[in-house]
Amino acid sequence: EAGTIIAMILGEKYLLDDDVNDLYKKNGISHILSISGLHVSLIGMFIYKLLKKLNLTFNVVIIISIGFLYSYGILTNFSVSTIRAIIMMALMLVGGIFGKTYDMISSISLSALLILLANPFQLFQAGFLLSYGAVIGIAVLVPAFGKLFPTKSSTINGFFVSVSAQLMTAPLILNFFYQLPLHSVFINMIIIPLSSALMLTSLIAGLIGLLSPGLGVLTVGGASYILKFYQWVCTWGKDLPANTLTVGIPNKMSIIVYVILILIFIWSINKYCKKSFILILPIAFLLLIFPVRYKGLEITMLNVGQGEAIYIRNDTGTTYLIDGGSSDVKDVGKYRITPFLLSKGIDHIDYAIITHEDSDHT
Repeated sequence: EAGTIIAMILGEKYLLDDDVNDLYKKNGISHILSISGLHVSLIGMFIYKLLKKLNLTFNVVIIISIGFLYSYGILTNFSVSTIRAIIMMALMLVGGIFGKTYDMISSISLSALLILLANPFQLFQAGFLLSYGAVIGIAVLVPAFGKLFPTKSSTINGFFVSVSAQLMTAPLILNFFYQLPLHSVFINMIIIPLSSALMLTSLIAGLIGLLSPGLGVLTVGGASYILKFYQWVCTWGKDLPANTLTVGIPNKMSIIVYVILILIFIWSINKYCKKSFILILPIAFLLLIFPVRYKGLEITMLNVGQGEAIYIRNDTGTTYLIDGGSSDVKDVGKYRITPFLLSKGIDHIDYAIITHEDSDHT
């Protein structure tokens, strides 16, 4: 499982097994393979609490913790989600020096401003949008759920966090990846609580391994068993019925209506706090995934290099794929044909037609 650990801690995926990557994607937990706020906050709080136990002054603890986080950002090549998490955590720590309270919306806004000042085109990148979509969802929807259903249960609060992130990122996920893993809310509730143990066990094992490889191997066994459990959960989740909903790219009007309904839900809860307003959320979701009507015959000739792939859908929704091979584009089915079909909301072809058996057609 070294490839998975390296992806989680360093953000490097060159050793990550493709089957594991696909399995995590299908269950909606591929975010744990990227350096994110979860990783940064776990490592940052671990260092912060460790330094506090050394009886250092408060200001020194804060400065060293921020320096460590910045160094970790350099080590992981400063992805957008890493920069966001480091800025937000640094603001929380610095606020303690000046006696200021931490406001999540303010720190989200400042981190986004700094990232966009450095590179305005990030506003159109999937990584930026998904990272900020998730944290904004947690910042605005979790308090609304908390008002509707007050609870001290960590399990229920974890469910609210998972649902909030999923609701806010659903249009983005469909726009970039065309499918929604329906069970991901529950899979994340099982996976995320173990993430802290996985991260810290792996880091501690790495440090111990520098001094004693034998003890390092013994320590990292804990991480290995957690990853085996992850794989078992994901394999079980993948086999559940209706695990993945293929929608394709939703039309712009559906997305606009969806966002408006989410905003109405938040405003209504803050003003009136009636449980009946929860019905707004399923209505918004159904409008988002509602299939587009077929407008007539559609024929698309896909660019597959030296080869042929023709997609046809008639006015009744019957789909045809003629050929689908290429002699000069590697994995053309995986990287060109399948993404195109999914973007159309198609995960099942009614008729596949092969004109002849040459490799550029099959």
